[in-house]
Amino acid sequence: SYKIIVASRLRMPESRATVVLNLAGLEELMREVHGFPFTLDANRMIRGNYRVNKERYSGSIFCSELVAEAYIRVGLLPERRLSGNYSPRDFSSSADTRFLLDARMEKEHRIREVSKEASHG
Repeated sequence: SYKIIVASRLRMPESRATVVLNLAGLEELMREVHGFPFTLDANRMIRGNYRVNKERYSGSIFCSELVAEAYIRVGLLPERRLSGNYSPRDFSSSADTRFLLDARMEKEHRIREVSKEASHG
C-alpha cells in the first residue's frame, strides 16, 4: 500500500570543499540522457547488481546507473567501472563504495509515500 523512498546526501570533507567538480561533464550527461526513459529491463538491473554489465546505457537508464554516471562525470567515481554496474546499495552509508576526493554518503533518511489507494480509504 506504500513505497519507501530513501534520500541521502553526498558529503565531502571541509578540506575538500574548495575542489571544483567537472560541471561541464554533468551538463554533457544531462544533454545525453534527456528524454531517456527509465529502463524496465530487470535483467540489466540484476546484471548491474552483480557488476557484469558490459555496455553503457543506450536509450534507457536505471536509477542507480544515472546517479553513478553523474558522479563519474563530475569526478567523484572512477571511470573504470561502468555506471550500469552500480546498484542502489552502492549509494548507502553502509556500503564500501570508494568515492574520490574523500567523499562519502551520509546516513539515509527514509520517506514514506502513501499510495493513492491508501490515502482515499
